Amino acid sequence: MRDPIPALIALKKHKTTGGGSSRRKAMEAAGLSGRVTFLLIAFCALGSRAGARSTGQLAPGSWKGCRQESRHLNQLAKQFYNQSQDVFPDPEYPDRTDQWFPRVSCNHSCDPCSLRKGREDCLQKIAEVLHWYQSLFRWMTQEIGKEEVFNSTMKRIVRTMDTLQKNLMKHGFTSNASVFQPPSVEAWKWGFILEKAIWNLISFSSIVARVFTPGDPQHHDPGMAQNGLPCSQ
Repeated sequence: MRDPIPALIALKKHKTTGGGSSRRKAMEAAGLSGRVTFLLIAFCALGSRAGARSTGQLAPGSWKGCRQESRHLNQLAKQFYNQSQDVFPDPEYPDRTDQWFPRVSCNHSCDPCSLRKGREDCLQKIAEVLHWYQSLFRWMTQEIGKEEVFNSTMKRIVRTMDTLQKNLMKHGFTSNASVFQPPSVEAWKWGFILEKAIWNLISFSSIVARVFTPGDPQHHDPGMAQNGLPCSQ
């Protein structure tokens, strides 16, 4: 058996003579490792923040598609209104404020300043109302399908609404649960139904077009509304 004493003496000498250099090298290595770890953590944190900013944002093509289809929908609605003048009632004070039709109102935050702070409420409401009008016009297309002058235009309106909905669906803005309930309509009332439906669609599509026409609000001046007035902070 080897005597362990010489080995212990040699180890002690190594610690007292060359041990300092080894410790310095170990500390330098530890410092380098720490810096590398810090840089990796910082890089990951920066990447996660960048990812968080992009989550839920409409891609440029989708925003452009929504702008194009909302404008087209508004044009078709006005065209349908002009084509249907012969069957519309002509009262002195037409009643177009029927609460049966859903609306996008001020509390849905669709103004330019509110859109920059967050678009979720506005776009989700647009998707819900759009789905309701899709159900309404599909129902009307079936009910008055024999009237080709109405049927062809309404089919184009439905197709345009479908395309607009697809652009919103790509980013999670959709409504599958329609609250539309088809009414029982006597023949003589169809003029009133058509007039109210198309008038309210013109109003709705005008609001949607105003939301998408200026472009993605994330790229607007953060302190100014679209009309040049300052946004409240």
